[in-house]
Amino acid sequence: MILGKPALTALNALIPAGPKPVTIQSEGMAGFALKEWRKAELATGQVTSAVLFLEDEEPEYLLPVFEFMVLGMSLGESREFNSFVEFAQLFPATTPNELPPLGTTNHRICPKPGSTWLPKWRPSPSKFYAELTRQLTEEEASGRIYRAEHDTNAVVLFAQAKRDDPTKLRRILDARDWNEAVDPNHTPLPSIEELMELVAARKYWSKIDLADRYHNIRIEEDLEQHSTFLTPIGYYHSRIIQQGDRNALATMVPAMYEIFKEMVFKDLVIYIDDIIIFSDTYDEYVATL
Repeated sequence: MILGKPALTALNALIPAGPKPVTIQSEGMAGFALKEWRKAELATGQVTSAVLFLEDEEPEYLLPVFEFMVLGMSLGESREFNSFVEFAQLFPATTPNELPPLGTTNHRICPKPGSTWLPKWRPSPSKFYAELTRQLTEEEASGRIYRAEHDTNAVVLFAQAKRDDPTKLRRILDARDWNEAVDPNHTPLPSIEELMELVAARKYWSKIDLADRYHNIRIEEDLEQHSTFLTPIGYYHSRIIQQGDRNALATMVPAMYEIFKEMVFKDLVIYIDDIIIFSDTYDEYVATL
């Protein structure tokens, strides 16, 4: 939840000097504390905005495509709403897995001349074997990946438990040799403090966390030969970015800004794959969404 100075003032927020709970004591609202906060300050030391986290569970909704947290705030009046319910027609029932088209910004894998490597180990079946096999089979059918006939410059793709849900798998590359052979692409990230200040001045927000972020960006066709990975069921080339590629983030950031170039800083802000839509009125918020 991001509150700007007008809302903090109207809510009679008691802001401590250290990392202690912020207390809201607005008339007509039950007093409640917020367990963690950070503040953005001007040179004068004036508090301009604060990021607050409710002690109870945040109003997050896990969706097939997006992870949404929505809050509207207007001079002491708060309104929480579930955009997935109000605008269900905007969201597919299942996560799309089609091969994305080549875009203006595609991923490049350019090993240094003469660089070669082989897989250091062969992944064996684990408790996620059935699910990993299902995912690979679906992605092969969609064209996102395709069979490779050799092990040259291949890395290992394996599955491990997700931190937030150990029953679900997280796919990742053991791409150490691959990454050592590729020069890093240094891409600057926007200032979180500046984004906070911009968003905090508005009344309505939607936080969107993209699902399968890297799988939505294509690799340049002539560089797919460098994307080889080994799985328990064989070798594949990839047409999409895989988790573990050192330059995945450096491609993701400019790709997001290219996609939303007509809206960024006007209707929304972007931090890697997190998008915050903001507006002054509910109608503007609906139009942007």
